[in-house]
Amino acid sequence: MSSPDPHSSRRLPDDQVQVEGPVEVPTVSILVPTRNEGGNIGALIDSLLAQPRLVDRIEIIVADDGSTDSTIAEVRARAESGRVRLLQRTGTPDLTASVLEAARIARGRYCVVMDADGSHPVEAVARLLEPLESGRADVAVGSRHVPGGAIDDWPRWRRLVSRAAAFLAWPFTRVRDPMSGFFATKRERLASLEPLEAGYKVLLEVLVRTRPDPSVVEVPFRFNDRDTGASKMNARVQWLFVRRLAALGGARMTLGNLSRFSLVGLSGVGVDLAVFWLLRSLEASLATAHFGAFFVATVSNFVLNYRWSFAREFDPDRSALRRYSAFLVVALLSLTLRGGVLAMLTDGLGVVPWIAILPAVGLTAVINYLGSIFYVFPARDAENNPETRWRMAALALIGCSLMLRWLYLGQAELIFDEMYYWTYTLHPALSYLDHPPLTAWLVWLGSSAFGDNAFGVRAATLLLGPASIVFAYLFTRDLYDKTRGLLGAMLVAVVPAWLATGFLMTTDAAATTAWLAALYFLQRALIHDRPGAWIGAGVAIGAGALAKYTVAFLGPAVLVFMLLHRPARRHLATWQPWVGALVALALFSPVLVWNFQNDWASFAFQSTRRIAEDASASAHWLPIHTVVALGPLAGIVALYLLGPARRRLCRDDASRRFMLSMALAPVAIIFAFGLFTETKVHWIVPAWLGLLPMIAATVHPPAWAGASRASRIIERLWRPLLPLSLVAFGFGLHYISIGLPGVQWQPNRLGYMGWPELAREVHAIEMQIESETGRRPIVAGMAKWGIPAALAFHDVDGRRDNITARNLVGMSGSQWERWFDPNTDPTRPVLLVSHESKLIDEDWLELALIGLGPLRTTTVYRDGMPIQTLHYRIGDGFLPEMLRYPGHMPP
Repeated sequence: MSSPDPHSSRRLPDDQVQVEGPVEVPTVSILVPTRNEGGNIGALIDSLLAQPRLVDRIEIIVADDGSTDSTIAEVRARAESGRVRLLQRTGTPDLTASVLEAARIARGRYCVVMDADGSHPVEAVARLLEPLESGRADVAVGSRHVPGGAIDDWPRWRRLVSRAAAFLAWPFTRVRDPMSGFFATKRERLASLEPLEAGYKVLLEVLVRTRPDPSVVEVPFRFNDRDTGASKMNARVQWLFVRRLAALGGARMTLGNLSRFSLVGLSGVGVDLAVFWLLRSLEASLATAHFGAFFVATVSNFVLNYRWSFAREFDPDRSALRRYSAFLVVALLSLTLRGGVLAMLTDGLGVVPWIAILPAVGLTAVINYLGSIFYVFPARDAENNPETRWRMAALALIGCSLMLRWLYLGQAELIFDEMYYWTYTLHPALSYLDHPPLTAWLVWLGSSAFGDNAFGVRAATLLLGPASIVFAYLFTRDLYDKTRGLLGAMLVAVVPAWLATGFLMTTDAAATTAWLAALYFLQRALIHDRPGAWIGAGVAIGAGALAKYTVAFLGPAVLVFMLLHRPARRHLATWQPWVGALVALALFSPVLVWNFQNDWASFAFQSTRRIAEDASASAHWLPIHTVVALGPLAGIVALYLLGPARRRLCRDDASRRFMLSMALAPVAIIFAFGLFTETKVHWIVPAWLGLLPMIAATVHPPAWAGASRASRIIERLWRPLLPLSLVAFGFGLHYISIGLPGVQWQPNRLGYMGWPELAREVHAIEMQIESETGRRPIVAGMAKWGIPAALAFHDVDGRRDNITARNLVGMSGSQWERWFDPNTDPTRPVLLVSHESKLIDEDWLELALIGLGPLRTTTVYRDGMPIQTLHYRIGDGFLPEMLRYPGHMPP
């Protein structure tokens, strides 16, 4: 796009513009767009000319858009002062065009844009010019939303509209009040903008479209609503604003393509519903009908949109195959979201499928339209700003990730870990043997509010997941910029391991949020010298350690950074870090009290006892764990950044050392622990969050970073893998919740599915034993904690006090060792239960129990398909000397 010479005297058509006024060179041009502002414009001009700091250096250009009242007369009456000029436009009224045309005839070095209705105080003009004249900024914005700014006399709906507009514009600019019509900049910058078909806010165009990117200062002012005349705000203006935002994001949103897309969508809805009802009438499963109808409608929609809806608008340089690939990704993602709506409405709320499909189809239509105009059929004349497009893509993926989580939150079955932490709530305590208590407390809050179900257990993730994304953004933004900040937030929302922490209610949920919060506050304190941030860091680390001990690894990481970065050491001589440490210790105190009362059992369990029970070294597996846990690309990139690329992608020594310290210190601790015992794959997941900003920089490197062959390959790989990762996550949730057509339920060793059905089978066996013996059996899940937790959560009659773990036969049972009463009558019948034959078929079990019977197996079904296998054995009692509990270790 070529820019006109800002110093040229551009001649506009005589039938559109007329300019009146003297020829005297000022230093400041005040541009005032008007349309029917009689009674306001005259008072504004008089006030400006009465300002002693302005009168000898300004010209006032009134750009009128066809006023039919006294506006023209009031301006002409004041033109004799020699400081007022009138520009009359007789074309289509357009505020942006008026300002740009006025800028091209302006003679001042600086231009100030303000409204004619008196809402912008003339006293603030000089304050607006000061940052420009001192060289502190390229653009000075009169802001209502920074400290010192305010809005007077606006009704609530106007405030909401203003805030909503600012929210929609947030991806495009870092300014808090991008909707302000009161700003100042150099004439060359303003005049360099190409005229647009239609515009709403000139400031937004200046901030987004002018190059180089401007430095911006926001100057607070008090906005006063107009006293006379009518506001120009109406539905048409709002529609133009939304269209313009879409155009800045690369899309062409018009009533034409929207209407054509809607017609295609309606035809697709008809195809969709017809196929869905046809398949259901043929007794197809809900998943089969849903998938089949969707894919038939998708093919129909793509062909019609390609040939008709967007045929004259999209960029022709892209091949049809690439365009279809993008369309397919959007369609698959919308399919998984649609399945979430179906699952939530049918299984969660009991809505019949025929009704539930309607909002599901509606959501699909919205997702497909937005995906089509932004990514499948982007406009041929779209703004080609990679930074903006990556911001939009990041926000789109974050939004889809959150929707997937929330739609499936109560439908996807709980995993063993989640059900185990739910059993904690049955035994309230300050802490527990194998984990601190925060996760149990959060599960208790959710279950108390929403019931003992999947949604209740996971309810806290409704806040924890978004909080992690926000802290990821803030952490990355502060070390890089807004674009990389959004990319960092996107990675936390999309990379499988980090995504899972925002969906599953495990100890990693709160720990990940706290870890990211701690990283944000620590970099604020150590790099940006914000002493108060130490308190925030203390809260984050203390609360995080209350969820998972590994969050405390950030303490040594801080010391490592201080060793590497001399300026950071001076913080040790201030009081804030020590208060932050005391805050962390106070929050962690319930764990300390419980351990003191229980012979430091939890600390021993996570250290010396773990090493004693399994002395197999695993440190050499850490690189593999990184790649497996984070996903192939994110894991490889994390390891890649330990090499020379880290200097190219982060030029600031302090920031680079901080990220490396925050990542490598926890990794080193895990590595050292792995020299003596087995480490779990997921332990490494939060440790690499320290490198999150640098990983985000590989998705779309900053312009100053340059590019190597490896970085270009990584950047190309990110583009398809990010949305495909989300699609895979969505399909996984779809499979777990309502199945996939043609895919059988797969009984597997992990055993995460089918426990409601398996618990009913176990209950039936319990009832049979009780009817035969007259005594209620002890049910022992043959695992350390997972199987008994699943049986307890899905227990049919609520009598859970007879459930325990393999501690009954002398093996480690984690917290179940403390929950089982060692004084239980050993002659009670025993029912051993497992979802796999491993362990339960061991011959030595006959020596640990009384009268143990043979192994029996039964298949568990869901919707007519096998989903689990139940293995069980029945005994006449247990041997007290084989029972494992605190203070007693079996021989």
